[in-house]
Amino acid sequence: MADGRFAKPRLGERYPDVAYLLGAYLLGDDDLEMEIGELVATDGAERAELVLAELRALLLDQTVDDEELTTFVRTASPWLIQTGRITLQHVADQLAEILGRTAAG
Repeated sequence: MADGRFAKPRLGERYPDVAYLLGAYLLGDDDLEMEIGELVATDGAERAELVLAELRALLLDQTVDDEELTTFVRTASPWLIQTGRITLQHVADQLAEILGRTAAG
């Protein structure tokens, strides 16, 4: 039996802002851009920038494989574009674009 002290922390624990985004905003009620925009509108640009930074860190985390990302996204949100990595990259791109428009606006 594996010793739980050495188990890798779950992605939602390691990346709580990403888990928050997936569980609280990416609900599949609207199109993806609207749901991401709701994060910025509701929680503000500063919070959205923290979420974006954490999204980017997750995407660069070499300890997380594609299968783990897909499982993470699939269990946290109805949004899945082919794989978890593609989905999260798309979400990061959309969030960066919305934040850019907000800053310029």
